[in-house]
Amino acid sequence: MKIDLIQTPFPDFYKKMIGNKYGRLVVIEYAGSLPSKHRKHGVPYIKCKCDCGNIVTKCVFRVWNGDCKSCGCLQREMGVEKLTTHGQSYTVEYKTWEGVKKRCLYPKSENYYLYGGAGIKICKGWLGKDGYINFKNDMGNKPTPLHSIDRIYSDKHYSCGHCKECKRNKWDFNCRWATSETQSNNTSRNKYVYIEGEKLSYRQAERKLGFGRGILWSRINNGWSVEEAIRVFPSYNNKKIKRK
Repeated sequence: MKIDLIQTPFPDFYKKMIGNKYGRLVVIEYAGSLPSKHRKHGVPYIKCKCDCGNIVTKCVFRVWNGDCKSCGCLQREMGVEKLTTHGQSYTVEYKTWEGVKKRCLYPKSENYYLYGGAGIKICKGWLGKDGYINFKNDMGNKPTPLHSIDRIYSDKHYSCGHCKECKRNKWDFNCRWATSETQSNNTSRNKYVYIEGEKLSYRQAERKLGFGRGILWSRINNGWSVEEAIRVFPSYNNKKIKRK
């Protein structure tokens, strides 16, 4: 917008502004005054050069008190930054983060009863303005399409381990990217055995021992001791023998 200025004496107090920088604006010269019924010599304006290269005319009072810091480019940049934030809204990591929030925080979510409804939380370090950025920094990129987010301890929360809430409640970092097989061995429904000091789910133990699927569950469910169920290599005749 063009401003119709008149030439009036430039107040001595503001002459020292010439050559100085205010925000992104460097004051070049006095531009004139805008007539005003409240001021005898009008409202003084100055010509400034912005860091972006634009030459603009601004009210001396607004530049002096910091209300005006650029030609307008600063406000535009801040507006774009506010809209885009991080530019990762379409990534698989962002969708994973959104999914965690929904199942923990929104009662209308399909699986809320298994998570938020069961007391599982997402820590405050992964919520709020910088929640996704913190989540991404802690979790890193999803390794492959076969991986998804998994809680290391299935009865504990989605926690980063270092935000104020985690430190106050002594919550450790409890998430990882894991395959469906790893996750199936990490549910609260699983039963475990120890082989050579290593804690394994029944299925993991069967793989380690070379047993067929369901052998351990069938034997132990039919009265075998854990030691015997592990020791005896399966055959057709002893797979489902009941032990008294």
